[in-house]
Amino acid sequence: MPCDFDRIDALLGGSLEESERQSVLNHIEKCSACRAYYDAMQMLEGDAQPPADFGAKVMAEVRRTPQQKKKALPYRRTLAGLAACAVLVLVLGLRLLPLHSDSGNALPVDGRSMGDLASDLPLTVYPMEDEALCRAVRAWLQQQEIPSLYGEGLREAYDLTADQVLALNQAVPEAKLPLQMLQLELKG
Repeated sequence: MPCDFDRIDALLGGSLEESERQSVLNHIEKCSACRAYYDAMQMLEGDAQPPADFGAKVMAEVRRTPQQKKKALPYRRTLAGLAACAVLVLVLGLRLLPLHSDSGNALPVDGRSMGDLASDLPLTVYPMEDEALCRAVRAWLQQQEIPSLYGEGLREAYDLTADQVLALNQAVPEAKLPLQMLQLELKG
């Protein structure tokens, strides 16, 4: 019989027929791995006590196993790693911060406008084409002093936070914008 821990579990549970029970018991007598499993399962069920020398055998095996000492990282390597993380956070943070001039227009970063950078973000672009609705929304945006991403050009788009979208929907109810952070593009 090959090793089969499920059958050993069934033996311990008392769900084997006599012939199969005897076959499993015979295998356990010959196989040290199955015997160890059977003994361990019996101990877990509370039917058997560990042998008197069980603890001594375990400790002797632990002592025979080669142990590796953990090496403490040198102070300089730890400090260098922390410094590298700080630089990474700083660079990414500056890259994602909206930069504006005193006039409120987006400043170029790396030769790209903030609108170009904003288009890299995972925002929902919401186009609005109704001319009357665009006029009402544009008036609200100007009142709130929210600058267009592209300044004065062919394309008129605005990045809006979820709070700004909520306020816009309250001021111009016919806009019916989804309540999420989005890029609003006025085409009318």
